[in-house]
Amino acid sequence: MEDRPWSTTTSAERIAQFLRTCPPARVTIVVEAATVEGLAWLAANTAGRELRLVLGNAFSEGWETAPAGVHRETVAGLFARADVETRFWQPPARRYDGPSISVWYTDGPPPDALNATTQLTAACLHEHIDSIGSVQTSDLDYVRHWVQRTVDGSWDATQALHQAP
Repeated sequence: MEDRPWSTTTSAERIAQFLRTCPPARVTIVVEAATVEGLAWLAANTAGRELRLVLGNAFSEGWETAPAGVHRETVAGLFARADVETRFWQPPARRYDGPSISVWYTDGPPPDALNATTQLTAACLHEHIDSIGSVQTSDLDYVRHWVQRTVDGSWDATQALHQAP
């Protein structure tokens, strides 16, 4: 990779590896921001995988302003899949201008998770230098509870997504 001499993998490659190697159970993905391009990448890398997407409030603007075409059709197909549950959540307000968080979690067995600053955007997946780490086994219970609290505080996005242009 001539344009990334400091890194041998992109965030997209790291997350794709997690999706290939984690247990074949539902993956819950909690992100603060997503774009049509990022969700199209997710669709291409999760065919046949049960997903629960918990998308932060930054997504609604992206859907409305995204150019029509292949990516939008791909994302509409992702949202229409019977094995995909899509929810919205309101990320907590920050007292500082720090990084966003994303969590990729599967109940397993055995449970597994990634914790990252990578969001579901083309820039984060392919260009930014983001922090991604496997969650240590000793922290998986905490992450499971955090994911569940976030899901509990989210709402079904189906109706809003079907009204999107």
